[in-house]
Amino acid sequence: ACYLTHTNKDTLDIIRVNQTLSPMYNGDIKAVGTRYCPSIEDKASRYPDRNTHHVFLEPESLNTNSYYPNGISTGLPEDVQLAYTRTIPGLEKAEFLYPGYAITYDVVETTHLDASFQHKDVAGLYFAGQINGTSGYEEAAAQGFVAGVNAALACLARPALHFNRYDSYIGVMVNDLITNTRDEPYRVFSARSENRLFLREDNTVLRMAAYRKNLSLNNALDSYQQSFLEEESFLAEYVSKVNYAHAKELFARLGGPEIKSGSKAILLAELVKQSWIKKPEEVLAQELASFGLSFKAEVMRTVAIAQKYDGYINKSKEQLEKIKRLEATPINWKKIAESSNVSFECRLRIRNIRPKTFGELRQIDGIRPATLAVVASTL
Repeated sequence: ACYLTHTNKDTLDIIRVNQTLSPMYNGDIKAVGTRYCPSIEDKASRYPDRNTHHVFLEPESLNTNSYYPNGISTGLPEDVQLAYTRTIPGLEKAEFLYPGYAITYDVVETTHLDASFQHKDVAGLYFAGQINGTSGYEEAAAQGFVAGVNAALACLARPALHFNRYDSYIGVMVNDLITNTRDEPYRVFSARSENRLFLREDNTVLRMAAYRKNLSLNNALDSYQQSFLEEESFLAEYVSKVNYAHAKELFARLGGPEIKSGSKAILLAELVKQSWIKKPEEVLAQELASFGLSFKAEVMRTVAIAQKYDGYINKSKEQLEKIKRLEATPINWKKIAESSNVSFECRLRIRNIRPKTFGELRQIDGIRPATLAVVASTL
């Protein structure tokens, strides 16, 4: 069980009086802390009018009586930590197994890495995780996968695996890291993606199919993946073009029952389009069974969501296609960096990051619209 308690005025008074003893506030550490997990000193400074902050007491194991007090991370001296901790309800008699501490660490310049997380100047040297300036377990895991798979592919003399930002959040993260310098720890959010209506967990199988194929993972042994793709393809085509003749053709191709009624064909399409949100899975399964059909519930959900947001997704897709047509266009960064039509500051940034496409150029922090216009006019 976890427990919830709160700081109070006594807690924050002790912290504010001793704030200059924290290495983040006395100049010992000049680095920028993570934006999304602020220390209790940060909270005391950012919100001077607030003394109440959540403290989540999280057990560290089923077999010990130690708890992690989430919400009061700190770099203050141990005696100050103990003093303010004991002002918190429920922690009046707390004892420390380990005090809190502040850390600072070096990171690599990720603009010197390619989309495999391989260093552009040192072949075979890959980087992943916190050293790339990121914060979070998921970010680290995704980078480890990208760097590890690509290191293995390099050893096998196979082409690198590069994730696209338009069909994966891994691609969003990789692209953000290698095209921009970081001034604080990086985390992935859906807001970072231009295509977030499409980047959903319900359609992961569809979005990852091409990557699996590149890695030779789409094989006969993987029946779930293959059947998902086949069922989704059938249902998506069916509900988007439903009429008697088309339904008859599709069902014949699937090897399903013969459709003898146009009204029944349309009724089935409406079931798939509208009923997922309104009806329980068992009811849907029964109604589909009356047609002699059986689809995975997760496939029906994917198709239903895609239909529900079809207008928004298509509008977003059209906008993306316009951008992608230009973004995917290769550029000669060396030539641009020598152009007298590009500002000196932009030339420096371009030399540092060495973008390969117009899209990478556009995402470099500090690149001016005038520079983009100059380059776009030559493509």
